[in-house]
Amino acid sequence: MTTRTLSRMSFATLAVATLALAGCSDSTKESVDDAASAVTSAAAEAGDDAKDAAKDAGDKVKEGAADAKDAAEAAGKKAKDSAEDAHNDTMGTLTSEDVHLHDGFVKAMPAGAGMTAIFGTLENHTDREINLIGFTTSLGAADYEIHEVVDGKMQEKKGGITIKAGGEHVLEPGADHLMILNHDSAIEAGATVDITLKFSDGSKVVVRDVPVRAIAAGEEDYGSDSAHGDHDMDHKHDK
Repeated sequence: MTTRTLSRMSFATLAVATLALAGCSDSTKESVDDAASAVTSAAAEAGDDAKDAAKDAGDKVKEGAADAKDAAEAAGKKAKDSAEDAHNDTMGTLTSEDVHLHDGFVKAMPAGAGMTAIFGTLENHTDREINLIGFTTSLGAADYEIHEVVDGKMQEKKGGITIKAGGEHVLEPGADHLMILNHDSAIEAGATVDITLKFSDGSKVVVRDVPVRAIAAGEEDYGSDSAHGDHDMDHKHDK
């Protein structure tokens, strides 16, 4: 309520009271009525002002609550990001500068074949021994295993692949390789695949844009039972 409005109400009220006490005549009745109308009008205006003030106050409370909510969400996200960063810091230190897949490639595969492999040379550019224990790819739904060939039979390589400090490990047909299982879609030559290598210290190193190549069928026949020996293709491992 404004000072002007209060003044108008006070003046009009005083006028009504004075005229009433004085026993006003008919000639002054209209003046009394005018004064009364002024009081009523001032009161109405004061009510509108109060409503507006209350609405403004309510809007400010809502805005304050919204700002507080946004601030809380931002703080929560920042805390989550910090926690994830701290978690990553404790989950290993290997980077793409430490581990390379030299001349790596994925063997092309037709739709329905269900399996293929990744070859190349894993290079350890650190001064310590590292242990590859698993991997995934950008191909999506599939099972991923590290394999070896023993006495002509392919099997999962228990314990993964250990690479000495400054050393390398060759992935090739008929020996150790990274196996992609239970993948039904075609993997066509000329495409590229991202590979995430997982190490025993918790590190994950992403090798991007590994090419898909076609190699001679005689080098490794993943579709024959003899190539897999007793390996169970229904295993569900690292998806």
